[in-house]
Amino acid sequence: MARRDRPASLPSEVTPAEGEYLQALWELMEEGVPPFRARLAERLRVSAPAVTELTQKLAREGLIRAGRTLEFTRTGREAALAAVRRHRLLERLLTDLLGIPWYAAHEEAARLEHHVSPTLEERLAKTLGDPASCPHGNPIPAPGEAPRTDPLLSLDQATPGRYRVVRFVERLELEAESMKTLDSWGIRPGSLLLLLGQEPDGSRVAAAGSARTIPHGWAFCIRVEKAGDPDGRGPRLPIGTNRRRSRRRAGT
Repeated sequence: MARRDRPASLPSEVTPAEGEYLQALWELMEEGVPPFRARLAERLRVSAPAVTELTQKLAREGLIRAGRTLEFTRTGREAALAAVRRHRLLERLLTDLLGIPWYAAHEEAARLEHHVSPTLEERLAKTLGDPASCPHGNPIPAPGEAPRTDPLLSLDQATPGRYRVVRFVERLELEAESMKTLDSWGIRPGSLLLLLGQEPDGSRVAAAGSARTIPHGWAFCIRVEKAGDPDGRGPRLPIGTNRRRSRRRAGT
C-alpha cells in the first residue's frame, strides 16, 4: 500500500516534491540548459540550500547521480518521464476538452497531476488521440523516451525574417500573465510572426497586424522555426510600420 502522503500514481519511492524536481530536471535537459543545481534552483524558484538537500535525497534514493551536474539514473528518468507525460496530457485535456485557455493550463494541470493513476493516464492519451505536444508546443514523451534536446532557435537569437512559433519552454509556463499578454498580441504556438530585428530591450516583431517589442526574458523562451512564403510576396509589415526604421533598429 502506498504511503498516505504519496499519491498512488507515483512510484512508491517518489514523493510529489521529488517528482517536481525530477520534472524540472527533465525540462532543463529538453531545453539544452546545463543541469547544474543553480539552474534547477532558478527554475523551481527555491533557494540553493533547498536544492542541495533535495538532490542529495534523490541521489540517496537512486533517482539521480549528483556530481558537478545532475544526471538521471534509469529509475529516475522513468519517474521524470511519467511526471512530464501526465502533466502535458492534463494540459491537453484542460484546453481541448474543457476549454481552459492555453496560457492558464499549466497551473491547473499542476494541481491535478499527482492524482492521475497509470490507468487514467492511458485513458487520457487514448481519448485525446495520443497528442504529440502540449498546448504550449512542448513534446509529450512516449513511454521509454529520454529527454529530447531542443534543436529549435530561440526568438532572441533569430535574425530578421518570417517565423512560426513552435513552443514556449516550460520556464515561461510559470508566468501565466506573461503568456496571456503574448496571446493578446497574437503570439502563441502555431502563430506566424515577422521578426524585424533585435533591440536593446528585446525582439521587435510584427504579429497580428501590430508591431511589438518582446522582452528578452520572454523572447528566450519562445522557440521558432523559419516559415515559408506561401504567396511569394515576401514578409509584410503591419500598416504604419516604417521598413527603413525597422531595418535601422535591426542594425542593418
